[in-house]
Amino acid sequence: MTGLEILDTAVKIGLGALIGAGSAYAMARLGYRRDAEKVYIAAKRAHWDKVIELLNDVHKAYPPVRSAMELHFSRMTKGEPDTVQQKAEFETLREKLAEAFLKFTDAEGYILAMGGDGR
Repeated sequence: MTGLEILDTAVKIGLGALIGAGSAYAMARLGYRRDAEKVYIAAKRAHWDKVIELLNDVHKAYPPVRSAMELHFSRMTKGEPDTVQQKAEFETLREKLAEAFLKFTDAEGYILAMGGDGR
């Protein structure tokens, strides 16, 4: 073997190794990006689930309060006063609605954590 053949073989091996290393780097980087995107999407979905849960809590707490208010106003128009029990029930329902609404205001923080624009 001559020195030129040895040099030719070394260059071919070196280029093969360089191409293999470049391909391995590109595939690892692509895999990392995909994994990072999956984690981001999962976190975003978890935030939206939390926002929907908070909204659902407000939605569940509102109808009983609305019903109690309608009954209160219908009694007022008839000139009937509320009993102590009716006032206590209404106050309990109102407090539950206020608590659910205050929890729902946390949703703003979740939305801002997701980027604020909802995308």
